[in-house]
Formats: sequence, C-alpha cells, structure tokens
Amino acid sequence: MPTRDVVVLGDGGHAAVVADALRASGASVLGCLGRVGVPPRLATGLAVLGDDTVLDGLDRRTIEVANGLGPVAGPEVLTGQSR
Repeated sequence: MPTRDVVVLGDGGHAAVVADALRASGASVLGCLGRVGVPPRLATGLAVLGDDTVLDGLDRRTIEVANGLGPVAGPEVLTGQSR
C-alpha cells in the first residue's frame, strides 16, 4: 500500500496528536497549517506550511488533509464550570 501524504490543519496540541497518529499508521505528514503572523504552537517538529490559503494549492488527488483543530474555548467551557 502506498504511503499517504497528509497535511494537518492546525498547529496546536490536537494537531500534534493527530500527526503522531498519522505517522503511526504509516502516513507521511508533510507539515501543518497555522495562522499567519502567529508563532506555531506545535512541538512535534512539523513544518508550518502557511495558513488555510495553502489548501487552495494542494493537489487533492495526491495529498490528504487531516483535521487537527481542537477546541478553542476556555477551560470553563471544557469542564462545564463557570468562574
């Protein structure tokens, strides 16, 4: 089975977990997409390829995109507790 080339959408902790799972499954993770002008939050050594506009230039026949976007809410939303 050929190796899949994948780009991960997002540059945070969830994206790092998704990238690790993809690598473990044999995929070739080319990099991730983050936000322009904001330092990447990813600590897995993935290259930040740019922002969402990079998607327009990808060959969808050969490159897959994985959703690495996690919650953007604060801890009170995640835990169900308010301040």
